[in-house]
Amino acid sequence: YMGILDVITCMSDLCEFPGGWGWFACEPFSARWNVFWICISLVLSMIGSAYSLLTGTVAPYGRYSEVKSFGISWGFPVPARVAWMFQESPSLAIPLLSLLYGVRPTSTYRTIVLCLYIFHYFNRTLVYPLRIVGGKPTPFTVMLLAFVFCLINGYIQTFSSVSNTSDIDAVTFAVGTLLWAIGLAINVQSDNILLSLRKPGEVGYKIPHGGFFEYVTGANFFGEILEWCGYAIASGFALPSVTFALST
Repeated sequence: YMGILDVITCMSDLCEFPGGWGWFACEPFSARWNVFWICISLVLSMIGSAYSLLTGTVAPYGRYSEVKSFGISWGFPVPARVAWMFQESPSLAIPLLSLLYGVRPTSTYRTIVLCLYIFHYFNRTLVYPLRIVGGKPTPFTVMLLAFVFCLINGYIQTFSSVSNTSDIDAVTFAVGTLLWAIGLAINVQSDNILLSLRKPGEVGYKIPHGGFFEYVTGANFFGEILEWCGYAIASGFALPSVTFALST
């Protein structure tokens, strides 16, 4: 974390870059160029993962955590609470360390956008895991891959927020923030429904009802999709934010 913070500090001192799609016009091997290709790589990896899942590959997670996807073992089981806290922690720690050590966004709007990101991951890292009842263990390798994604994503989101000097239109910011808040409300409500399905000691799967589960199968995922689409809009369509929305 401290090493990443040093990199963010150096790049924010040396680089100023536009938001939106101005990332295309960047000098090779510059900080902006590196982040651009990280974003492209994330999107391509997500497309590959989606294609794999849609063509019949079983993800070794949740009720399928013991399945040998691709014919291999994905490691020893990690308790759900421990896995969630560990794998989500970079997305909370990196922006918090950045703010703590004075590497901050240059505008009020971008500070708020970064706080939206922090707020979500405060809930996902510290609050949600402690509320899990009877969660299925997560295979170690799956947890590690999630940690790597959160590490990379936490870095590019923080980098974008602290180094981006372009203005965000007030209407764009307001629309994006409102959509983020609606998505958060749906996500939290759906989490509450899922967490109340089992009583302590119960196992097995139950079908959730109520809230947005009456309209979509994965209401919790639907809420997160809205959240990160709103986050991307509120950021002024900065490429890392758009990348995260697409990845979600």
